[in-house]
Amino acid sequence: MAPFWEPLSAAQLEDLHKELGASEDTVRRDVATVRQWMSLQPHLPQLDGTGLDVDHWIRMYLLRCKNSIERTKESLDVLLSGRTTIPEFFHGRDPTAADVLANFDNTLVATMPRLTAEGLRVHYYAYPSADAKNFSVEALFRRVLMMAELLLRDDLPRGELVVVDLANGSASRLRAFSLALALFSKFVRGGLKMYPVRMKRFYLINLPPYLAAVMTLLGQVMKEKLYNRIQIVVSTSDVLNKDLPAECVPQDYGGQGPSLREGNDQWRSYLAENRDWFLAQENVKTDESKRVGPSSFMDEIHLGCPGSFRTLVVEPLSVRSSSMARIGPEIMTPASAEEEQRIYSGVGTDAASARRDALQLRQWLRDQPHLPDLSDEDDPWLERYLVCSKNSMERAKRGLDCYFTVRSEAPTIFADRDSDAAAFKRTFDFTYVVTLPKLTPDLHRVHIYAYAPADQYGGDLADFSFEDLYRRMSMTMDVKFREDLCAGEVCVLDLQHNTTGHLAKFTAVLPFVKQFFACSLAAYPARIHQIHVINAPSYMSTIEGLIKPFLKKKIQDRVIIHPPGLDSFFEHVPKAMLPKDYGGEEASLKELSGKWQEKIDAYRGWFLAQEGVKSDETKRVGDKTALSEEIFGCQGSFRQLTVD
Repeated sequence: MAPFWEPLSAAQLEDLHKELGASEDTVRRDVATVRQWMSLQPHLPQLDGTGLDVDHWIRMYLLRCKNSIERTKESLDVLLSGRTTIPEFFHGRDPTAADVLANFDNTLVATMPRLTAEGLRVHYYAYPSADAKNFSVEALFRRVLMMAELLLRDDLPRGELVVVDLANGSASRLRAFSLALALFSKFVRGGLKMYPVRMKRFYLINLPPYLAAVMTLLGQVMKEKLYNRIQIVVSTSDVLNKDLPAECVPQDYGGQGPSLREGNDQWRSYLAENRDWFLAQENVKTDESKRVGPSSFMDEIHLGCPGSFRTLVVEPLSVRSSSMARIGPEIMTPASAEEEQRIYSGVGTDAASARRDALQLRQWLRDQPHLPDLSDEDDPWLERYLVCSKNSMERAKRGLDCYFTVRSEAPTIFADRDSDAAAFKRTFDFTYVVTLPKLTPDLHRVHIYAYAPADQYGGDLADFSFEDLYRRMSMTMDVKFREDLCAGEVCVLDLQHNTTGHLAKFTAVLPFVKQFFACSLAAYPARIHQIHVINAPSYMSTIEGLIKPFLKKKIQDRVIIHPPGLDSFFEHVPKAMLPKDYGGEEASLKELSGKWQEKIDAYRGWFLAQEGVKSDETKRVGDKTALSEEIFGCQGSFRQLTVD
């Protein structure tokens, strides 16, 4: 039962040991340590006589866990616990079962026998056709986990490279996944914990444009280490042959490796050869009744993702606003004196301390040769900025540096902000960007972003521009932070009038979208309490289930994609304070949008004067590399969203 893939060469294995700071002697010693630890755990099974070469098995786990004894213990415990607590994956694992064999026919999974020059193992996942007949998500997951277990037992590359081809990813397959979201969550969370795969690169090829857009936006909230290794390729072209040696590319893509079907058949045979081994492993699992203490890892796998996505942990958030001259119509009801005190207390400060600290911030700005010198009229804004920054002087300084730097470095967003421009005025025909007048009972400010109905603009999107829309949104944020005091932001995205035309426009300007969010999240200290998506198309719930295991937990807890209807939305935002469009008592979205147009127009002189209030990078002292990477880097800037 020799594997069908080549192992690391002696030189590559030596390089791996050097990379991990290990040697054969230290590995043998650490294997003995782990084995001794396992023998002392009452809930773990005795491994002798189970068909395992125990020392070899632990050694493979140890090296895949970067030579960390503690990580090895954790992974082995979770694997053996999973065999007990996730029966849909681990009970009755027979590679020759009818559902598994059927999965080989409708899903191709191939592993290239040759390693790359770096010592990476390359795996391919593809569908042979769009026909999803007899496709079983559960059988697929059981099969993939059996393959993973053999790879962990028999293969030791320096890392893994995975290519997922969605050329035949039909709606019926997506529907199958949508019906198994809980299973998908367990698969992702459990698999990442049980199998210490060292993922180096992950290619998504032949991706539909709308999924490419979704994946790009996920850069804001996905775990940074994972997202940085994903390469999105809308069409295959020759990207694989450019990045990989020919023997690691299947013939299907113009390479010299085995075809996808040949590789799939190699796995079919190798799993069948190991059938007796899998059946013997049926009882090599934990006895949870004997576990000492809780299993936090298994709690996370079973409960963390599905339970937490809508388990909203409410904490007091704060934004500072003191009295300052307001321009134009009063469209945001200010917090009362008692409410202001609650907001101050939420970040451990008071009005007098905030005023004193604002003076220090203004002096700090004056001491920076590259930053503008503000007047005392800006002190209320500085107070607010500080409290938005959790009353942290260092965080406020960094944010203010970003705020004035993006005005210099991102002129497509922060220059030419003239409310009298035709392009600016046109955005009000196509979209509603509205901040509601009243605060929620928790003192949060609600913002609604929605597309206007087609009859408002005649259904022709030729003049609609996301660049102009986002420039307008930056102006709205400036006005909001200059005038408003609240305990956090609640954002509502209404997709009722979203069309394929909007999506096409959005996809065409993804680099600009990236820059807008990067700059905004770095420069404005918005403390996001919740993000609600309402009137979403049905496929959004499927996308939610597929992506949420990869999101940061704080984001999971605060992003809520609501089912059809608004009842669940009203549980978070009182219906009475909403516009008439949602059955509320407030003015309609169109009316509120018109008031916001008046408000921004009243600020026209201020915006024009702000053209010169920005950083002078020629006078910056020191290297701005870290700041530039934070704001404009490939992914780093998307992770500055402040979630409390």
